[in-house]
Amino acid sequence: MFDQAAIEAILDYRFTHPALLRQAFTRSSYRNEHPDCPDNEVLELIGDSVLSLTVLTWFRERYMVASENGLLTGFDEGQLSAMKNGLVNKQHLSDRMRRLGLSRFLLVSRGDRETGIWRENSVMEDLFESIIGAIYVDAGCRFEVVGPIVRQMLDIERMPLPEKKNIRLSWKNELQERTQKADNSQPVYRTVRDELLPGNAHRFTVSCSALGMVVTGTGKNGKAAQEDAAERFCRKLDELGR
Repeated sequence: MFDQAAIEAILDYRFTHPALLRQAFTRSSYRNEHPDCPDNEVLELIGDSVLSLTVLTWFRERYMVASENGLLTGFDEGQLSAMKNGLVNKQHLSDRMRRLGLSRFLLVSRGDRETGIWRENSVMEDLFESIIGAIYVDAGCRFEVVGPIVRQMLDIERMPLPEKKNIRLSWKNELQERTQKADNSQPVYRTVRDELLPGNAHRFTVSCSALGMVVTGTGKNGKAAQEDAAERFCRKLDELGR
């Protein structure tokens, strides 16, 4: 059940326009049952950009130095992009929503409740971004207000400082390197299912075949589903000691 006071206490932010907060927690499936309630998709779009800017600003403070020769850093663009993806990936964002206790306030349709779709990582990721978008708009688009809140939501200060050798460009990239090393092959991805969900959302299921095994992953688009499948495959290889 939606509880404005409880949410604001968790976020440590009081909304000037409470309707924005409720909208942030309104999934499109809920809007289909309650047409007068706008969903959070536009706020999610805004929040995604604010989230990226927050992480890049943190990188600027931690890993970059402005000098007379320009902006200097020990990491290249690909490595910084990989580091950013590690902070804003679906798994981390959904974990943070659950740890903060915000997932329980999400407004979803009866169908979503019955199928359990609302608990999926992709839905939690969308919620994280829409909350950020709502705060940004409510604060008059002032980054100096929303930035510290986003850092707290991410628990960004606890993130370990990365070493270049441990930076993962993507799970797909890692899996490809591991399969090439094992038998000089490459993973094969195939779309198994494209489900149309309430609110015209999609859930893709993709299979990943390599090294005599098949693992499936899901996501709101084909790219996300492939990345999820690759991550699951790598973790299975770790379990098998391969």
